[in-house]
Amino acid sequence: MCLPAMTELISHENVHDPKIIIGDFGEAFFATVQEDRGYLNTPIKLRPPEAFFNECLGPKVDAWTLACTAFEILGMHGLFPEIEDLCIAEMIIHLGPLPEKWWETWEAKDEFFYPGGSPRDKPQFKSLAEHMLAMGRGQTPEACEFSKEEFAALEGLFKKMLTYESADRITSSEMVASDWMQKWAVRDIVEPAPQQALQALFEGCREFDPIFKEQDKKRLAKMAKLKAQKARANAKEHQENKAEVREPPDEAPDHYA
Repeated sequence: MCLPAMTELISHENVHDPKIIIGDFGEAFFATVQEDRGYLNTPIKLRPPEAFFNECLGPKVDAWTLACTAFEILGMHGLFPEIEDLCIAEMIIHLGPLPEKWWETWEAKDEFFYPGGSPRDKPQFKSLAEHMLAMGRGQTPEACEFSKEEFAALEGLFKKMLTYESADRITSSEMVASDWMQKWAVRDIVEPAPQQALQALFEGCREFDPIFKEQDKKRLAKMAKLKAQKARANAKEHQENKAEVREPPDEAPDHYA
């Protein structure tokens, strides 16, 4: 299944045997190029901690972002929220204390944590593993949809990808070689031929073309309405200005009367 940008399926009931193509890696780094980009356009919930504390932003950013993306794909909800300070607080709850250099400079820490480091509000999930159980739609390891072996392998991979210090974060080659990738992920991957991928894109565009046309129709109608309202307002203002110009000035007072 290949969907145009910004299009979501509300229900999966009518989707059978989907073929998913993931694209748009515009914010990704080249693994062989060591650069400090200085900024990220990535959504806040996908950004690594170094992005919040003015640290070097290099290729290891992608490991963190991929972990957050994979979590959301597998669990149908994000690992972290889209508010910066709340995102940092959730990192601490899931992954443990920040490095001291970041903790000391984080101005909002007192809003979320007591001086001893315990959270002021009871978190929904107390650890990465607990959040992963919810991702697997089970309250206990026994009820989780993942087997114990897959759960352990996936948790281990996430922990290596979600390491605070980017230098300690796993590389892309190590991700591919990890147990979870080799035993559970790779076997499910079917890489389509380029022509098949292009055909899927065309079919997706054709499928949603009526929806886009209807949206364009509504947008144009709204623009026309706003344009007409603006024209009426301008005409009214013009008439009022003309009336003010035509109105005779007040007679000068007769000081000699």
